Order: sequence, then C-alpha cells, then structure tokens
Amino acid sequence: MSLVGLVVTAVMSVILIPRYGASGAAGASAIGYGAGGLAAWLFFVHLAGREDETALSSSLANARD
Repeated sequence: MSLVGLVVTAVMSVILIPRYGASGAAGASAIGYGAGGLAAWLFFVHLAGREDETALSSSLANARD
C-alpha cells in the first residue's frame, strides 16, 4: 500500500509544489498518506470478506479449531 501512497505523493508533488511551494509539498504529503491509508483499508476489507481462506498461518488455524 505504500506504493499507492508513493505514486500519489509524487504526482501531487509535481502538480502542487510549483504553484504553492512548501504548502503544496505539505498538501501532497497529506494526500499521499490519505491515499495509502485508504488503499490499506480497502485491501483489509477485501481480505476480511473472504470466507474460503484465513489470514492465519495453517498451524495457527489448526490450533484454533
């Protein structure tokens, strides 16, 4: 998910820094962190919705049963 944040930060930096300077850099970073967090949350929701697989290793899943 950090790749999503990296790409969004880079793109927003190119757009915002020339026009807004340091404030644009801060905004680009904030938007990048938000995008990375959103991507991580969406990935978690996707994994949590799976019923056929477990996020636990096979030994932990067997111990749970």
